[in-house]
Amino acid sequence: MATKLTQGAHAISTLMEQTKRFDAMSVYLSKSADLATSQANEIATWVSKLIDAVTKIQRETQSAAAACRERVQVEIHTLKTQADSTKRKILDTTELDSSRTVKANFRLIFGPPREAEYKSRSTKSVMATNLLRIGTIRGLCESHPHGVIALSTSYPTKVWTESSLEVFDGLIKLVKEEEEQDWPEDIVDIMDELEMERPMCDEFRNLRAKISQRREQRRRRMDDSDGPAPEIQASLVQTGELTTQTPSIQYASGTTQLPNLHQMALPAPSLNSDQTQDRNYRQTVITNSDGTFVHEQRQQPPLCESHHSLLRYEQQRLAAVDSLPPFGENREMKDMYTNAPASDIVKMPEPFRTAVQNSRLWNWERSENMETTGCWPSLFPKDNRQDVSFTIWCGNDDGYRLTKFFGGQIEISS
Repeated sequence: MATKLTQGAHAISTLMEQTKRFDAMSVYLSKSADLATSQANEIATWVSKLIDAVTKIQRETQSAAAACRERVQVEIHTLKTQADSTKRKILDTTELDSSRTVKANFRLIFGPPREAEYKSRSTKSVMATNLLRIGTIRGLCESHPHGVIALSTSYPTKVWTESSLEVFDGLIKLVKEEEEQDWPEDIVDIMDELEMERPMCDEFRNLRAKISQRREQRRRRMDDSDGPAPEIQASLVQTGELTTQTPSIQYASGTTQLPNLHQMALPAPSLNSDQTQDRNYRQTVITNSDGTFVHEQRQQPPLCESHHSLLRYEQQRLAAVDSLPPFGENREMKDMYTNAPASDIVKMPEPFRTAVQNSRLWNWERSENMETTGCWPSLFPKDNRQDVSFTIWCGNDDGYRLTKFFGGQIEISS
């Protein structure tokens, strides 16, 4: 390709040089009328031959250009047909047949550049061309993210790195015409894997965020499409009142939904207590939900006995608290630490650092030119025997990624 470009530039340079020479000759002949008159016939003959030669060059060049354009269109159409077949298979099966192509493309496009100890002139030319093409593809991540994914999954690396400039431009045009798709979740997993493997550029993170956003939208659509079974909806409408049972509701998708708070509500008695004390006796009047009254009268223990009872109760309570798991304890906050220097983000190791920097809170603080951040607050409980809670704020997608990375399991969902 470099040789063809050199030959093309040389041909154009030669034509320009000859044009300048004939311009100079016309000036010379205009000043020498006798010379022009004596050689007029011969000059006319050679001018005619020159016009024929130039016309032939023009005709052959246009014909070659048209044939070249046709070959390029045929090649682009062939590549597009193959890529569409691959893409259709991926979208229909919602999984990648092989991750080899997409990983190779992601590494080359978004990873650090390859360094070679020895670079020949041809190698340098190829690397320079590839850098320009990589820059072009990276520039499409913001405006055409689904096109970049289509290119990375459907076109082998060799196709767009070794193709002619005209074919590459045609592929980029196809990338810009790609529509949004629900890509397999494997792609986001591969992007997470590669980001752990090597440093990736900012465009890679932006691309991942946009594809993840589309994935979350698809999940929400699927969740919204699952509603209560028709017979349960009819039952709820017909009764029109709260039930005292707590059945689990089977949805059309086959999943089990825990009962909500209204469904769990039980008719509790309204305690309307009227307590009167007479020396060591206490009388309590309780009104039940059915309107009946219950009278209760019992003797109060002496003050000393009551004091000892309170001590025993407190000891039993502390023993019961100590027997609880840490996550089941009643925790009350005493101190909260936040507003740390934002520059200390460099102390946070990966993958947490990137996750924090992708959070909306971090980006808002930076947009406000704040020198501190609230992205890693710590909460200290009143009971110094209890654990301290150290929290980090991170982007929504990064939260899913970190949870999966550390093997977290869902415990509660609403």
